[in-house]
Amino acid sequence: MLGTLSGRLGKLGFYHARTLSTLEFKNLPLDNFYDVQADIYLMNFLKNMSIKTLLDADAHFVKGYLLMKGANDLTEIDCIYDGNILPMKRNIFRRVYKDFSECHLRHYDAVLLSEKSPAEFDTAFYLLKNTADLVITFAKDGSKLIKHIQDNKGNFKKVEMRPSFSGQWIFCYRHTPPTDFAMYVVTHKLLTPEHVQTFPDNYKIIQGGHAINEDLGYLGDDTGDNISELNFYINELTALYWMWKNTSHTLIGLCHYRRFLFKEKRENFLTEEEALQILEDYDIIVQKLRLTAVPMAETVKRDVRDENLVIFGANVLRQHLMRTHPDYLDAFDYKMNLPVGYFNTIFMTRRNVFNAYCEWLFSFVIDATQEAVREKQLSTLVFRKKRLMSFLAERMFNVWLMKNNLRVKEINMIQIPGL
Repeated sequence: MLGTLSGRLGKLGFYHARTLSTLEFKNLPLDNFYDVQADIYLMNFLKNMSIKTLLDADAHFVKGYLLMKGANDLTEIDCIYDGNILPMKRNIFRRVYKDFSECHLRHYDAVLLSEKSPAEFDTAFYLLKNTADLVITFAKDGSKLIKHIQDNKGNFKKVEMRPSFSGQWIFCYRHTPPTDFAMYVVTHKLLTPEHVQTFPDNYKIIQGGHAINEDLGYLGDDTGDNISELNFYINELTALYWMWKNTSHTLIGLCHYRRFLFKEKRENFLTEEEALQILEDYDIIVQKLRLTAVPMAETVKRDVRDENLVIFGANVLRQHLMRTHPDYLDAFDYKMNLPVGYFNTIFMTRRNVFNAYCEWLFSFVIDATQEAVREKQLSTLVFRKKRLMSFLAERMFNVWLMKNNLRVKEINMIQIPGL
């Protein structure tokens, strides 16, 4: 390390051996020196603060001289870096992403940034608003960044500065909105009072297809921006669309048609407290993976009972997916030929993950459904065949999960007869 530092000092104009003053050393550009002790301090901070997941957003550890974490350091570090990493240095990281788009839906306990200008830091802090509530950065003593953060402490929930030899580790905690939890229960018929009374707080009943069916007295999916009239063809997805366009819950989920998530006891539905606890460590809660005897594409044929119609529908869906998201085609082809998956579109997650899924799904499902209705006159067919696009769209949840790097928590699902 000393030899490397000596070479870099030469490039900076220190051609002759001499003693540097503390001020000269501290003022060296960060790209040209590295304080290993500062990273050791940081690792200890993370451990003592129980930071379990960290995103190294600027490849801080890649550029430095730290070769591995301590043996007793339980912090899992992901990194964003599109270059080559020394094999030994890869020991520091759990995963390495080429760019932020590969992990932008993941939630971390903290994000690590390299030292930036005040404007660059503010931009990064905003862009990472859904990624972590804590942003950690390093700044040399006397830097503009330290002064900027100190002068704008009101922009943060809390700021902590922890000294290192050459500067400060700055821990910036963001203001977060209060938790607003909602699990929407989609139904197409009246629920019995005894069942409704067992729902935990903030479970909300919504009638799918309210625009085209008898009013059951529940919240309908046909107000505001909605696609309620498509309910015959895509079922609970009309309620999902309404939730996306007409609510702002910070934690949001969907269960439907007699099927519910539960964490432990079968008689207890997933509660807000349980969901919050799980989502501290995971990005989305789903039902347990189901193994089927045939590939997912074949399960749709079994449900619809018309092979030619299913082949047509799958081709239409794939064509519209190719038009809007061609990078998902490999995942689509793989998952549709895999005999395992998540069914019934049942989940609980954070708002940004929910929005991302809905934006992706409805960018092609609505157009594909309308084409199938028009070309095959689905409105004239029997109930199962009319639901062709619903069965296919349900499988798209698997395609999206496969493509995105989310931490998925599987829990039990219960199906209640007669509900």
